Amino acid sequence: MKLSLSWLFSHIKKNPFVEFQSEFEKGNFFERIGASVAEVEHVEKITYPLDKIFLGTVIKQDAACTLSIAELHKEIVLPSRTDLVVGDNCLVLKQGDMFTYLSLHDLHAEKDGLAPAVWVHESQKAGAWKDNIPAWDYVLTFDNKALTHRPDLWGTEALRVKSALCMA
Repeated sequence: MKLSLSWLFSHIKKNPFVEFQSEFEKGNFFERIGASVAEVEHVEKITYPLDKIFLGTVIKQDAACTLSIAELHKEIVLPSRTDLVVGDNCLVLKQGDMFTYLSLHDLHAEKDGLAPAVWVHESQKAGAWKDNIPAWDYVLTFDNKALTHRPDLWGTEALRVKSALCMA
């Protein structure tokens, strides 16, 4: 089972994810999780190229897809996608002077495919949407056999332990 720490911490009202970075780097946090929740098999630090990822809004969709990138004050043309309609927002990746649709592989996912359409408030389309996304994350891999005989209840236990760790 894999667990994203940024996702886990996002469920806390005052999200302390970034404040724990020094603990993550030292490894103390992962030792505490291993001692109180379940053995951590593997820890992977992931970084996201947020400086190369942009939000495109579909302004025309026919044989090709025309996107407006508010952050760059630019329009680009990419191949048409059947899952996008005019007004949808999607993420694109800038590689040099070229743009491509952001793939799940670019986000370190194990599955293939393109990132789906996303909803972003109009006031955040010019780049402020990135403020809500951490540029890095840790993904912990747990052995499901190391968990209790009721894995459906493990999520509740993890949240209880997470809350206790954040208050410690």
